[in-house]
Amino acid sequence: GAGSFALSNPGKSIITLAADTTNSISYTSGTSFIIGTVTTSGLSSPGDITLTALGAGDITVSSNIQKTGSAAQTLTIQANQNIVFNNGADAGLASGATNNYNVVLNADRDATAGGAIQVNTGTVINSNGGSITLGGGSNPLSTGAVGLGALADGVLLDNAQLISGAGNISIRGAGAASGGIGVSLANNSTITSTGTASIQITGTGTAGSSDIRLASGTNIIGGPNAAGDILLNGTTGGGMVLGTGGDTATIQTTGNITLNQAGGGVSQGSGVLLATGL
Repeated sequence: GAGSFALSNPGKSIITLAADTTNSISYTSGTSFIIGTVTTSGLSSPGDITLTALGAGDITVSSNIQKTGSAAQTLTIQANQNIVFNNGADAGLASGATNNYNVVLNADRDATAGGAIQVNTGTVINSNGGSITLGGGSNPLSTGAVGLGALADGVLLDNAQLISGAGNISIRGAGAASGGIGVSLANNSTITSTGTASIQITGTGTAGSSDIRLASGTNIIGGPNAAGDILLNGTTGGGMVLGTGGDTATIQTTGNITLNQAGGGVSQGSGVLLATGL
């Protein structure tokens, strides 16, 4: 409908949310909810979209979230526990829309019980030159999302794409206390940028799991049009895995590539390409 859409209902919450508005969207829930289909499918707005799940709340995105219009906008999804994009649920620009679309995925918002970020098969998050931030706590730029329950990895991209164009990308994740990878790219996932946009990934594995892991299929960070610096930072002794067996892991930019690993070393499979200046 016309105008802004704002709901705050921490006591009794909508289970499935869908909207098509002419201004901003803000929704705060007292528990878990789904972006799905009601009388319309997903969320579309020419203004900022802010979604918050309090309590032991998860946010599941099962339909597209789209920027409309020509103004720069920000999509903020923050949950006290997990954020999950189901298969093929995208975030990006609707047909005819222009300008930047900053995207913030902020799991474990209250930094209490943990909360992971999982982006599943076929999902594309495209910020069209805006920044992309995946993390946890009160500041996802400095704190990682934390694995919880069945979502043991702090951040998992499973056959998914993050595309920022000229926007910076920051990803931070830590495994669950019982064991989990900090940040994992699996099954042909890609994180790509253009120009001098930076990509920074910080992972903290737990119970011997890898800090950062790129495995299964072809996984890419940077890409042929990247010219910004790429930093992969592993903070524990779990090590960093860049490809296993016949996997292909590509980290590519004409800027600098820095691999910082506190312990456990960096394992590179036979299909690994670390490229600068190409």
